[in-house]
Amino acid sequence: MLQMAGKTKESQRHIGAVLAALDLLDCLRGESSLPVAEISRRTGFHRSRVMRIIGTLASRGYLLQDSKTAEVSPGPQLMFLGKSYERTHSLGALARPILRELVNRTGESASFFVREGTERVVLARVESPHDLRFSAVEGQRMPLHAGAGGKVLLAFGPEELRRGSIPAGRSYPLLPGSVTDPKAFARELERIRRRGYAVSRAERLADVGAIAAPVFDGEGDLIGAVGIAGPVSRYGPDGVRRFREPVIGAAAELSHRLGGSPVHEQQDGRIGRIASVPRKIHPKQAGESNGK
Repeated sequence: MLQMAGKTKESQRHIGAVLAALDLLDCLRGESSLPVAEISRRTGFHRSRVMRIIGTLASRGYLLQDSKTAEVSPGPQLMFLGKSYERTHSLGALARPILRELVNRTGESASFFVREGTERVVLARVESPHDLRFSAVEGQRMPLHAGAGGKVLLAFGPEELRRGSIPAGRSYPLLPGSVTDPKAFARELERIRRRGYAVSRAERLADVGAIAAPVFDGEGDLIGAVGIAGPVSRYGPDGVRRFREPVIGAAAELSHRLGGSPVHEQQDGRIGRIASVPRKIHPKQAGESNGK
């Protein structure tokens, strides 16, 4: 339906006072408490405005203010809302719509992996519509040392896990596409950290290619990996160029929904610090692969 110029959908109208309150709450992300002066500095709001917002939110239990130090901390209502969100938006439930969109964009089967010990598990899965595809089931266990999804979990996971990522007497066989030399594998993981995604070709299963990217939460912790997989013939240089942006975008979207943000490569080639979703400061307003 056409809209007249200058008109805005009601759902797109933003109330300045509400946005200001949300900006203030965002200051407390990852903080146990903050002084009023620090909140004023971070938001750019005048102290009197900060105090009005704090008083309003504290009256409804969304903030607490220490009577002696006047420092501000998150209130119990935020915890209740968080628990409600956790109950209704489990990782699998959050991932599946994003995986469906990824399948629509690429035509390949899409998975979300999490690490359990020295293995990865398919937590959510959406199959490709192609007749020729590679299937996996939710709950299936796969290795970390082979496949794009596993390599992402290693590359961005704990350092001690990377050191033992090609263990002797491994229970999973390695195919010709796998890197078996520990030093070469360490270099491969470093490349993955630099570019923010992993590619595999015939590492876990013959004739299967995959691309995967990491997912982070609001604390910057690695949560899992989003990936697609299909016939290795579709994962040559042209395929990687075609698929990598949708995969990275899907991982970034899931990170965003978890309060995090994706990795980024700095100009000097080093990986930037994983941070939570940047807080938006609004202008002051008058009155307010399955990884195979």
